[in-house]
Amino acid sequence: MENRLLKHTLRLMTVLAVLLQPGAMLAADPYTPDGVRELIRRVETRTDEFRKVVDRWLDRSRLDGSQVEDDINAEVKRFERRTDALRRKSERMARYEEVRDEVRNVVDAGRRIDVMIRGGKWNAEIKSRWRNLRDAINALGAIYKVRRI
Repeated sequence: MENRLLKHTLRLMTVLAVLLQPGAMLAADPYTPDGVRELIRRVETRTDEFRKVVDRWLDRSRLDGSQVEDDINAEVKRFERRTDALRRKSERMARYEEVRDEVRNVVDAGRRIDVMIRGGKWNAEIKSRWRNLRDAINALGAIYKVRRI
């Protein structure tokens, strides 16, 4: 019995010694610049694909040549420029926190796209691509504690 108690005491002392080392209690940052950059690349790539699908659909719709088509294209291009700016800045970042403002800009622009998609009669492909893109944006926003779309 004493031998067992001694073993448990030694284990506890070892664990405490490790935990009490300077810096041992600090939580590691779960986000790395490389991991965040990869998610940003995914958002940017999906945005490019989304823009192409929307543009192709609009060109085949009754909206072709209308002011409504121009307005939709302008909004989608504005959103794409924001994702491009985020990706460019992320390629130079040393810490993931450095692109917080750009992420907020992308999420804010994404909200406008979300309202447009929810309020319109879009085909299934556009809705599906938007859902996938919105999920990636929300995952990115969660890292920066930005309200979901």
